[in-house]
Amino acid sequence: MAKLQIAALVIACCGCGSNAGKTNALQDGSAPDLATVVGPTPTPDTAPSITTAPPAWVRPADCGGIGDTCPNGIFDCSSKSMCQLEGYVCVPLAPKTSDPRPYCMAYSCMSFEEASCFCTGAAAKQYPNCADGPRAVVGLCAATGASCASKACCDGLTCMPGTAICQRPCSTNADCPSGCCFDEDNNGQAVCADTSLCTSSCGKVGASCTNSAECCTDLCNSGTTVSDWVGCRRPCTTNNDCSTGCCEMYTSGTSGFCADARWCGCGATGTACGSTSPPCCSDQACSQLGSDTSFVCHPQCKSSADCAVGTCSANFAGKDYGICYQ
Repeated sequence: MAKLQIAALVIACCGCGSNAGKTNALQDGSAPDLATVVGPTPTPDTAPSITTAPPAWVRPADCGGIGDTCPNGIFDCSSKSMCQLEGYVCVPLAPKTSDPRPYCMAYSCMSFEEASCFCTGAAAKQYPNCADGPRAVVGLCAATGASCASKACCDGLTCMPGTAICQRPCSTNADCPSGCCFDEDNNGQAVCADTSLCTSSCGKVGASCTNSAECCTDLCNSGTTVSDWVGCRRPCTTNNDCSTGCCEMYTSGTSGFCADARWCGCGATGTACGSTSPPCCSDQACSQLGSDTSFVCHPQCKSSADCAVGTCSANFAGKDYGICYQ
């Protein structure tokens, strides 16, 4: 049998006043001509600003179907609800009182009790804000995936370094509303992710790859001798896009990939340098002299008096400085 397609009209009316839902009528009870109706136009009450919200949902004993799913249309819902066909979820009947309804989801605004039913029912899986609590739904805190640059994350979420995005840390799939706990950056910091990541065979950051389609991040680096750069990488355009705070740009200069923080710094005295390492700092030079077994950064000098340790070498070709070495 074909799915019943009866659309339920849901009016998103936060804090609707006592006039909401009423119509003008002629004194004899007949239907009015909208062009000739006289009298004041119904206006909604102004709901007070929401500045506080309970910390958690409290599900009432009788939800009347609110929060259920309705894959077969309106007859799946119960006494206090109707089916919103975009998403096939049961939402409250259109409000008829002036009670504030600040919790707006699925094109319907709800009281705390109604939202508690909705966010603890089967419908909640489609609305991630439900998992972050009442304060997330009314915007009093930054929900999952939102920026925490100017607003604190909701309870249970972490403001991720570098990206400044709120994420829910996890240890197992059971910790996540999506049922997927995934360490995409492969750095031991798993967060709740879309279910598809846990069912995919895509490669995490650092995994070997031959094309971008093989990577969870949709970016595969090849053609480089730098081991820190090769394989699946997270794309970026600025340092703020990366949890490491370092976006290594491609030669085009318009995009790049997230790299270890050291690649956005410079090599100090004694650190490795060369084609597969970050460059030395401006007061250093890369060389293999004296007791060095590989190329490392050394302090620049013009005479041995400039060296706290060791001797100043002869100047490099085309330079007016040498390096301090032992």
